[in-house]
Amino acid sequence: MKDPLQVEETPYEVLGIGPEAGDGEVDAAWRAAMAGGDPERATAAWQVLKRPLDRAILDVLHYEDGSLGQLDPSPLDDPGSLELANRDVTAAAWEEHLQARFPELGTLHCLAVLWYWWARRESEADTGDGPVPVPSELWEGAIACWASLIATEGFWVPRWGPDLAADVGGGIERLLRDRLDELSRERGGGGEGAEAERYRALELAFTTELRTARALGSTAFGDRFGSSGPMLLERVGLLDTVATEVERALEGAPGDPELSLLREVLSPYARISILIEEGRVDEALDAIDQLPEEAREGEMLQTLHARALILRGEQQADLGDPEVAMDSWSLAIRTAPREDESAEARANVARLTRERAAALSEDREAAIALLERGESLTGDPSLRSMLAELLFERGVEAINAAQGAGTDADLRPGLKDLEAAAGYGSERALEQAGRAGAPIDWDVVAGNLLAAEERSGGDVPGPLRRGVAISLVNRAGVRVGEATDLVRREAAPSMENFVEAFMALTSDFELSGRPKKRRSRWRKGPDPCVVCGEDAGERYPVGSGEMKLCDEHAAALIRAVEGASAATAVSSLSPEAARRVKDRIELAERDLTEAARRWPDLDGIEARLREFYDLRVRMGLTPRTGPQTAEGFAEGAILAGRAERLLEAPREPRAEEEEAAPAPPLDAAVEEVAA
Repeated sequence: MKDPLQVEETPYEVLGIGPEAGDGEVDAAWRAAMAGGDPERATAAWQVLKRPLDRAILDVLHYEDGSLGQLDPSPLDDPGSLELANRDVTAAAWEEHLQARFPELGTLHCLAVLWYWWARRESEADTGDGPVPVPSELWEGAIACWASLIATEGFWVPRWGPDLAADVGGGIERLLRDRLDELSRERGGGGEGAEAERYRALELAFTTELRTARALGSTAFGDRFGSSGPMLLERVGLLDTVATEVERALEGAPGDPELSLLREVLSPYARISILIEEGRVDEALDAIDQLPEEAREGEMLQTLHARALILRGEQQADLGDPEVAMDSWSLAIRTAPREDESAEARANVARLTRERAAALSEDREAAIALLERGESLTGDPSLRSMLAELLFERGVEAINAAQGAGTDADLRPGLKDLEAAAGYGSERALEQAGRAGAPIDWDVVAGNLLAAEERSGGDVPGPLRRGVAISLVNRAGVRVGEATDLVRREAAPSMENFVEAFMALTSDFELSGRPKKRRSRWRKGPDPCVVCGEDAGERYPVGSGEMKLCDEHAAALIRAVEGASAATAVSSLSPEAARRVKDRIELAERDLTEAARRWPDLDGIEARLREFYDLRVRMGLTPRTGPQTAEGFAEGAILAGRAERLLEAPREPRAEEEEAAPAPPLDAAVEEVAA
């Protein structure tokens, strides 16, 4: 049955046949029409009816007599029930019928046809007084019903078979979208103004309704509630019921993707989600800003906000504005309510930063700025690697240019780049900085790498762990050097004490007893003696360096070193100086322990640990306990610390101890701790 508000003639009416006519009747009617009058209209009607898809779409916009017969009022018995004066009463009665039998597809289809032709009629009315007001309520009724039908395979297949069913549903979807778009342009002032905006809002509502209907129909809830969107569920009074049941199901299966999607599309924020999916980010963010304050606190909205900001950052990066993009991404990471969502935001930022930095190959400065921002936001190891490479290249170029300019050139900018590259894990940068005479600030390098390790979370890449270990070992050496300088200044008023303290704190703690041949390692040197300032006769190897001494003081050095005691030197310090020396040694011990824990196979780490432990023993700061290996170093240090605490706490001797010869107090404490 044709709706009375469908004023144009249908192809059936043009050819003078009914919807039940077969192909033969259609051909016969066309030949008769060609002979009798308007061949152009007859041919157009015949073409529609001969194309299965076009005819199916034509038919689905008519009422089905079988469904109408189940309704009250029924146009089959009361043709006036669909006239404008009675149409609202009829619609209310049919919706009440649907609510009682939900989701009855026949009634749903009748309502879809009723609302569609009513909405079209009101949208196309010509008042002569400017734009026609948008009949939003009528279109919402049509959208709610048609979206449910389009998403319900069981409505289309019995009527048109599995091959044509999806095409018919898709055809109805295109018809609705095209009609709303045409109305937005024709009735909304050329696509501008409030009326046009209302039609665009209806298009978005249709997308939201259809997406929700498909999501609901794909779950177990579809058996009870059909493939329905939020507008239809609200019209039949079931929206709160479905939302509550979805929340209850999520409690039993938290994180279920289908249920999570269903909760989102059933929420008041479904349209914001659709805007984000369609890339209409500014509209989505505006919609969020327009929400009342109390509606902006939920986790779901915060997730959508973060998603919108990430997408906006991507769009801004594509437009060549990486700094603004980083602002959006940074806000997205702070906005994401859960760690997994924040991690997803960081992963997106890292991916987009990599892509954009690679695209900026001709603009290294912009790429470095982008990578620095991206790495600070994400801690991503691939960004660190790219950043280290670019900083290394820039630093080498700056140093080469400065060295080529003469002796007065400033190497600091290039060295700063190399140091930063080293902090991001570039071993090449350390080597290059050493060649350029750069004093590596191991505290800065270690701090950068430790911060990067923390940003990486529990999954720390191997190269980063190794870089941290290397930087900690070197920082430990710096701190031992600081302790050396303190003892040198504070505990060596004479030549003998200075040499004694200095030699006790070098890395190998020994000095060769006699000079080697001058032609080999020991040679004449033009530098002054470090003690008296006279010409130095020899250069004596000390650790990895050399001490320049005149003959007189070289002999004094050898005499003083024999039987040297670092503990004696430290004991002569003032309490404040001794505390400072001990603090630096303990910091160095901590760095070496952490380095051994991160990378026990690091070249020379066990030798460093043994040497450092010997240093502690010589200084009287800790006893020799525990195995001298990377694995046992931390355990030995802990035992030593506990032994020192036991020595400080007085206790009463046991009876059997009074008769026995007293053991050295430190050994006794260590034995007690070890036991």
